[in-house]
Amino acid sequence: MNSMTGFGRAEAQIGSSQVTVEIKSVNHRFLDTRFRMPPFLSPYELRLTETLRSRFERGAFEISIRHKPIASGAGSVMSTRFVVDQEAAKSFKLALDWLQKEFKTEPPSLDLFANSHRIVVAVEETEDLEEAFVAVEKVFQQALDGVAEMRASEGKKLSEILLGGLRTLSGIISELEKVAPLQPKQIADKLTKRLERWQLNTQIDSSRLEQEIALYAEKSDFTEELDRLRTHEKAFGALIAEPGSLGRRLDFLTQEFHREFNTLSSKAAAVEITRLALTGKSEIEKLRQQVQNVE
Repeated sequence: MNSMTGFGRAEAQIGSSQVTVEIKSVNHRFLDTRFRMPPFLSPYELRLTETLRSRFERGAFEISIRHKPIASGAGSVMSTRFVVDQEAAKSFKLALDWLQKEFKTEPPSLDLFANSHRIVVAVEETEDLEEAFVAVEKVFQQALDGVAEMRASEGKKLSEILLGGLRTLSGIISELEKVAPLQPKQIADKLTKRLERWQLNTQIDSSRLEQEIALYAEKSDFTEELDRLRTHEKAFGALIAEPGSLGRRLDFLTQEFHREFNTLSSKAAAVEITRLALTGKSEIEKLRQQVQNVE
C-alpha cells in the first residue's frame, strides 16, 4: 500500500548550471501535474509527465525545476540572455499609470518593471537541447525516487491505521451479532405494550397477532446485513495486503459498509442496536477519511 503524500528533492550540476528538482505529491482522485520550470524545458513537459505517470497512478504533483548559473568552465551547455515581453510591458505600464492617477503616486521607475519578473524574461539557450534535457531527466528521476520512498513509508503507516480501524469495526459487528437474536422478542414486546396502551374493546385474535408479529420480525431481521458486513470486512482486510493502487477499491468498500449500516439502523428495534449502528457508521467515516490518502 502506498500513500499519495510524498516529497522528493534532487540536484546536480549540468554544464555551467546547478539544477534542482523538488516534487511534492498529495491526494487526488486522478493523476494531476503542475510544473514550474525554465522555458527551455517547456517542450519536454509531456515527456516528464509520462515518466511520472509510469511510476504513479494517482495524486496531485507539484514539480519545481530550478537552475542557477555557477562559475563557468569547460563543457558549458546552457547560456542565458534576456528579452522584453513587450505586450506585458505595455499592459503593466497602463496599470501603473492608472494607479499613479488614482492615488497621486510618483511616476513608475524601471526598477518596478525589472522586479515584476514578467517583463524582462530570462531565456535559456543551449548548444544541445536534447542533451540538456537528458541530464535534467536523470535529476527528475532521482527526485521521483524520493517521492516513491516517502509514499511507501506513509503507506505502511496508513495500512496499520486501517487495520486498527477494521478491528474496531469487527468488534462492533460482533456486538450486533450478539443482540440480533433478541430483535424478534423486542418487537413482540413493543407491539404487545402498544396494544395494551390502546385498550381496544374488541377481542384480539391471538393467532393473527402472532402472525403479524412474525411478519414484522421477519422484515426487521438484519442477519443478512451482518453477513454482508462480514464479507466486506474480509475483502477490506485482504485488499490492504495487496500491492498496487488500492484507493478506489477501498473507497468502494467503505461505501458498501456505510450502506449496510444504514439499512441495519433503519431496522433497529432497540436503542442498543441503534447505538451500535451509529458507532459503526462513525468508524466507517474514519476509515473513509484515511482511505482518501491511499493511492
